[in-house]
Amino acid sequence: MPVDSSGKGFRDQEQELMLRFQRGEDAAFDELYQRIRQMVFRYAFRMLSDRGSAEEATQEILLKVYRARKTYRPQARFRTWLFRIATNHCINERQKAWRKRELGTESGTAGLDLPARPASDPAAIYEGTDAARSIQLALDALPQRQRAAVLLARYEGCSMREVAQALDLPSTGAAKLLLHRARARLTLSLSHLLTQPAMEAR
Repeated sequence: MPVDSSGKGFRDQEQELMLRFQRGEDAAFDELYQRIRQMVFRYAFRMLSDRGSAEEATQEILLKVYRARKTYRPQARFRTWLFRIATNHCINERQKAWRKRELGTESGTAGLDLPARPASDPAAIYEGTDAARSIQLALDALPQRQRAAVLLARYEGCSMREVAQALDLPSTGAAKLLLHRARARLTLSLSHLLTQPAMEAR
């Protein structure tokens, strides 16, 4: 079903499933869960850079979607709404992790079942190559909202309007500026990768 970038005038399939769930069709959430769980995990992994933390975050994000049954309103594309929840949650989790490291404490959670690790799992890709590790480290070094902007625009294919909505930015111009600053930092951090082929050719 077609949908514009604002989510107005059209409804995507995930919106329809969430609205059916809201009307009392529990099976609609099961289908929605199957549609979005891997996308949520992929995004959480890239935000948190740790498989265990990403699994826990995925469980908690999907639980938040479930609990939004009565309050959900289709004012934007479903994935924009979902990425807003996921971004806020992951930023909060990183802040908690920093505080726990300072205090030397650990904790864990249990919740919804997650899919088995497929060959295309981003964790497998991340662990597999030096270049991927360098890119992830460079992403980790970005300020949190800049990292989210890169992930949404580059890896999740979001438009600037969707990035702005997901990050609660005032305009697409603000999203473009945030992304421009993030890319400038990444270019500097990854300059060794950009120059490596030229050095090896000598």
